[in-house]
Amino acid sequence: QYFVSIGAALKAQLRDNGIELAIEKSFSSDEQNFRTLIANLKQIEVDAVVVFLMQGGQLHAFYKQWRELGGNAKLFSSNAILYDTALSKELAL
Repeated sequence: QYFVSIGAALKAQLRDNGIELAIEKSFSSDEQNFRTLIANLKQIEVDAVVVFLMQGGQLHAFYKQWRELGGNAKLFSSNAILYDTALSKELAL
């Protein structure tokens, strides 16, 4: 419910400010493979990506795959990656 509420608020803000939402995608809480989504985001050349994933495994997997696949849009998240010690260490933050 947390991510649904944040997502609804974000969509309203985007709409109110005339910003187009290119893709909205939901995943099960155990999903770890985001490569297809990342490839689609790269293909349509989005300016920014907002990520609402579970801190730890999912968020870590997304960021790792983002880097591996050469994602270059700005990334925003509802969770701070600095609190994910494994990811922070891997990204040298």
